[in-house]
Amino acid sequence: MDLDQPYRLIFKPSHTPLPLKEDGSLDWQQITTITIIGVEDTHE
Repeated sequence: MDLDQPYRLIFKPSHTPLPLKEDGSLDWQQITTITIIGVEDTHE
């Protein structure tokens, strides 16, 4: 996805439970769906 500066795509994984690695971080390779929260200028 290409967004014009300074906009960012804000999203979160849509999984219950979240797929986690052994170290507790998200396993992004297992994420198949997301929820888009918004497109925002995070510098405002």
